[in-house]
Amino acid sequence: MDPQVDAGKRHRLPEPVRMALRVLRGYRPTGARIRALVRSMATSFVVLSTTLWLLPGVTASGLVAMLWLVALVTAVGAVLRP
Repeated sequence: MDPQVDAGKRHRLPEPVRMALRVLRGYRPTGARIRALVRSMATSFVVLSTTLWLLPGVTASGLVAMLWLVALVTAVGAVLRP
């Protein structure tokens, strides 16, 4: 292997990662997107709270833990949306 060729490729990010970073840099939240995010978080909170209340063996340590779980579910949902 030629060290000069390898040196140039070693520091480059894969194309999908570079494209995602370009999209994130240009992202500007709108009122509709913020409302959708808040609505999604509220729905997740209600559904997860109800689920934890109904299932006998599953518990949360409090409201703060529940809010962290809601934030995590919302973040994963935002990343995995088509």
